[in-house]
Amino acid sequence: FNRPDSLSPFGRGGLNAYAYCQGDPVNRSDSGGHVGVHILFLDKLPDLALDRIFRHLSFKNMAAVSGASNTLNERGAGLIASQLNKRFVDASNPDVLSDLRSAIENEPGFLPSVFKSADFKVQFEKVTANASQKTSDRIKEAWRAEQSFSDKFTGKPNTDYDDFKKALAIKLKEHEGSPEILLNIKRDEARRKTLMRAWYTQLNLKGKMEQHVAKIRSLLNSP
Repeated sequence: FNRPDSLSPFGRGGLNAYAYCQGDPVNRSDSGGHVGVHILFLDKLPDLALDRIFRHLSFKNMAAVSGASNTLNERGAGLIASQLNKRFVDASNPDVLSDLRSAIENEPGFLPSVFKSADFKVQFEKVTANASQKTSDRIKEAWRAEQSFSDKFTGKPNTDYDDFKKALAIKLKEHEGSPEILLNIKRDEARRKTLMRAWYTQLNLKGKMEQHVAKIRSLLNSP
């Protein structure tokens, strides 16, 4: 619902975001005129209304709207940080950080002014610190689930992969004449693989998140 517009008052990026109305954003035509009254309209909107608009936008488009005026720029930092927190609250989707990174990297050597705000930088650190803790907790939970299952299967504490393989081989040999028991053993083997994948998934998510955070932090702190 955004159309690029080379005459847009929103500066670099050319976003025709002044076509929004209070509530849900809609496409409007601007047959005449690129008039500045639209900026004044956005300036007058309360934060709640702007937040409703921002929830439908990419971070790049949020930055473009915030760049429409000094007033919007001052308010935009907090609103964008709020959207980052809402979208990344469960820390399970690194694409959120990828979207933010794309907005900051929009033009090489040019950092949209809204991202220069000290308030935004502080909120970014809070959101990402919270996300980092959540992903670390999920990694521990996934590891504990796999460890508990392996310990139960082997009958020993603190087992590793070799212990599991040895116990699996012994059980398969002992019950090779019992199809029903063998089926249950195979199910246990598959279950452990599922638990391991869940652990690796969380490790991978944390790795991607940390890469994005490091790059974004570097961009935000660049001169």
